[in-house]
Amino acid sequence: MDLGGRVALVTGASRGIGAAIAERLSGVGADVAVGYGNDEESAGKVVARVEPEGRRAVAVGGDLRDPAAVEEMCSAVESSLGPVDVLVSNAGIAPKQSFEEITDSDW
Repeated sequence: MDLGGRVALVTGASRGIGAAIAERLSGVGADVAVGYGNDEESAGKVVARVEPEGRRAVAVGGDLRDPAAVEEMCSAVESSLGPVDVLVSNAGIAPKQSFEEITDSDW
């Protein structure tokens, strides 16, 4: 797969599977936006691992439950890297409560 010249936004990419996805996409030529919720420092470390491969990368943070924040993230990516060609929706967003307490309105 060759993603040279493409821009990828990976949500939940500051660690774990999302970070691995971002690194793999950069390995096949994509410039990568590393999406994060709260851990800017870890997102920056992913960016630092991607850039030596010759790819452009940027960390973009925001609360994906907030449509305005999503718009801001996409604008930041477009300003830094160009329009998003690839979106990997990897963010894990879940209520902080026990399973028994979750209602339909929590989703």
